[in-house]
Amino acid sequence: MKEIYLQDQGNAAGPYPIEQVRDFIRDGVVAPEHLASASPDGPWLPLQELGVTATEVVLPPSSLPAPAAISAVPAMQVSVVNPAPQKPTSGLAIGGFVCGLLMFIPGLNFIAWLPALILSHLALGEIRRDPELGGRGLAVAALWITYIILGLGLLVLFGLLVIPSFLAAMGSQVHGVFSTITSQLQPANPAGP
Repeated sequence: MKEIYLQDQGNAAGPYPIEQVRDFIRDGVVAPEHLASASPDGPWLPLQELGVTATEVVLPPSSLPAPAAISAVPAMQVSVVNPAPQKPTSGLAIGGFVCGLLMFIPGLNFIAWLPALILSHLALGEIRRDPELGGRGLAVAALWITYIILGLGLLVLFGLLVIPSFLAAMGSQVHGVFSTITSQLQPANPAGP
């Protein structure tokens, strides 16, 4: 059976039986414009110029490699030629995520939390309205970062404001209790000075 090499990221992949290459073309794994050769060293030509299509195979005898050359090259997997196009990412989601990351910088977190929340919520609404738009993960991550850091900041603020005043109140009560106990423990001096 005749075999052919496919170019995969600049390297020779194969050899593949021509019937399998036809299946690759028919299944969309490779395009007719994909570079191929009968030899691992080239010359590399589009499959359609070599006469390899999904319906017929015509390979000139001069382009066939020697049998030793076929067994000398290890087989490689063929990558997909036409990957699915990526969705455009929402600019609001990117802005919200960047502002969320700025919250990790002391001093900027007092400023960045509000834009992070606003931009991320607007991005989620925009993505919900336009399903062709990506970036939902960025917006959700920005919201998580922002809410967690805000929660931790409020706990620290609570600790700095409430706990010291609580301890001061407790200290005055403890002082009053100790004063009462001390006065009760001192013996009364009936004779006076």
